[in-house]
Amino acid sequence: MRNLDGKVVAVTGAARGLGRAFADRVAESGGSVALIDVDADGVAAAAQAIRDRGGKAVSFNADVSDRASIAAAIDATVEHFGRLTGLINNAGLIHLTMCGFEDIPEDEWDRVFDVNLKGTWFSSIAATPHLRANGSGSIINLASSMAYRGGPLRAHYVASKAAIQGLTRVMAKELGADWIRVNAVCPGSVLTEENPDEGILEWRGSAAEIRVLARMSVPGDIVGPVEFLLSDDSEFITGQTLLVEGGGIFT
Repeated sequence: MRNLDGKVVAVTGAARGLGRAFADRVAESGGSVALIDVDADGVAAAAQAIRDRGGKAVSFNADVSDRASIAAAIDATVEHFGRLTGLINNAGLIHLTMCGFEDIPEDEWDRVFDVNLKGTWFSSIAATPHLRANGSGSIINLASSMAYRGGPLRAHYVASKAAIQGLTRVMAKELGADWIRVNAVCPGSVLTEENPDEGILEWRGSAAEIRVLARMSVPGDIVGPVEFLLSDDSEFITGQTLLVEGGGIFT
């Protein structure tokens, strides 16, 4: 683990899965973390578990697709901890209608973009003034390897994640003068379910068949690279997309 002493990081979608794993690692590495999620009870429990282990954590119930809601959570983070040094844009929708692109319900398409893309945008807008006030910072946007692979039957999810990569590059250009770094991380299929049944294990495990590192991916595989991008060790890296999926895709 890296030393994140003095870092204050907001994590969206932090009640469970990858978001919770990111929040846990920030706290374990000595940083302070704000866990943000639409699941009020879940995110409160996740933050309490960190505090029970001696970590510094606070939780906020907010919807990233609601600009005022996420802005209030980010502002409250700064009020609680005194500053903000990092943002992990993890919140997103993935369990969606599986169908051809021409059959996707329009309201579902809009909802996916509202959460995955607009949520990343709104959260970054809310965080940027605080990162500027800090004199530097790191924003990490969660994209997906499916943006490269073009996974069928979830065109709305794939398109939203590809758009996040483009947004990442623009933000990196626009925020570089403020020494705010913006990078994207692209996991593959990751076993984030807490109590997976055999069907989930088979689905997640099938991704290993196309990987050079042929095993199922777990949250710990993604946590380390994200921690690196939060740390001072990556202070000269921005505008990049990091694939973390076992070598199923080379770029």
